Amino acid sequence: MRSSLDNRRGLGYLSPLDLDGSRAPIAQLVEQLTLNQRVLKKRTRVEPTDLDYFAPPFVHLPKQKQANRWRFFVLISQAYDLFIADRKMSGVSPRTVKFYHDSAGGFLRSTPDAAVDRISEFVSPYFLALTERELSDATRHTYWRGIRVFMRFLHAEGYVDQPIKLPTLRPPQTTIKPLSVDQVRTILRAFDSDRFTDIRNRTHIQLLIDTGLRLSESTGIEMNDLQLDDGFILIRGKGNKERWVPFGKTTKQALWRYIKQRAPLVHASAVSLFVTQEGQPLTARGFQMVLKRLSKKIDLKGVRLSPHTLRHSFALQYIEAGGDPFSLQRILGHSTQAMTAKYINMARSNVKAQHERFSPGDRI
Repeated sequence: MRSSLDNRRGLGYLSPLDLDGSRAPIAQLVEQLTLNQRVLKKRTRVEPTDLDYFAPPFVHLPKQKQANRWRFFVLISQAYDLFIADRKMSGVSPRTVKFYHDSAGGFLRSTPDAAVDRISEFVSPYFLALTERELSDATRHTYWRGIRVFMRFLHAEGYVDQPIKLPTLRPPQTTIKPLSVDQVRTILRAFDSDRFTDIRNRTHIQLLIDTGLRLSESTGIEMNDLQLDDGFILIRGKGNKERWVPFGKTTKQALWRYIKQRAPLVHASAVSLFVTQEGQPLTARGFQMVLKRLSKKIDLKGVRLSPHTLRHSFALQYIEAGGDPFSLQRILGHSTQAMTAKYINMARSNVKAQHERFSPGDRI
């Protein structure tokens, strides 16, 4: 026992929050994870004299309750750090990591740093306090979703014996106000000059309204991802999942026109499809500013112009034009039909057309 612990003396607790390759190399992190899991899952028992060999420190139960033996438990904060490391190593985006910091991290900051097997004691008080804060239902549900992922991680990895029950928070039913076909045409006509930026912005919007891509996906497209002849783009979505997304003939023509204008501005080794006039990759923030300026220029009658609005508008128009929900799910990159179903529920014109065709009342 002593010799195996000696190998870990001085390792210290590695915080995955600082996992940048310098402070916490992956090899050391894996070693730390292995040690934590061995202690926790196998309920390793050691003598009190061996306590100083363990890193990180663990909380122990009173000695008399352990028949003069010591039983160790990971702290909630340590389990959270390992959860964040697991999420990073699974390939989630930095934006998703921030989501977990805001949600599960918010829960962590509001609870005592006790042994992780006591975490269920703090769930109800936290959500009770959350209801007393001036937060929207959508924000509360967002926190709930992040905490749920954390709790499931704890059970899946064996940090707690039983699944942790969370209070039921139903997602708020929000109505998405999409762009009409006429409004989309108005947006595209706003970029009517032969300037490079106008051609690029028009092409970018044309692509989004024709494919429903997320902004992070469209700004991440590389030249090698584009198969112009076949009408497909290779997209790397959430969790680095790849999918082929088709586009139409009009978008194909717009892309070809843009690519010809792009060529003189960039170095031959440049990979990003959408670039600035200086030849640098166009960032998501840069395109958001384009839409913000455009929304002040044109009147969309109460519809918020954003990349997400373009995505919703594509999905709704796709369904109303007769597209099936299963192909829509693949195009949008949804993992389940639940996300796609909301567009079917919103497709009023399609429902109206079907009702007029099959209405029992009209048959009387």
